[in-house]
Amino acid sequence: MSKAKADKAICDAGLKAQSVDSGMPVIFGRQDIKYVKCSDEHGVIDDPNNVLRINEKLKLVPGHCDPTVNVYDWYVCVRNGRVEAIWPVTARGMTL
Repeated sequence: MSKAKADKAICDAGLKAQSVDSGMPVIFGRQDIKYVKCSDEHGVIDDPNNVLRINEKLKLVPGHCDPTVNVYDWYVCVRNGRVEAIWPVTARGMTL
């Protein structure tokens, strides 16, 4: 993440990391910031109160999971803040 302006942050999750055809991702657990637009490689986050810091980790919940899952090799399953399982996305990759 970078912060060129106090009220905006740039994250490294854009269109190649998630689908936005059903809306922008929601930032999990945060009401004070909002993912507002993206390019292929990056996303713009409104940060009106300048609360984000460089290298802060955010969890994005995509607006449409099917085309987002398509670009990853596995799900990381989290429950109560702990990784509980890793599920492979078996339909991804080369076909025979």
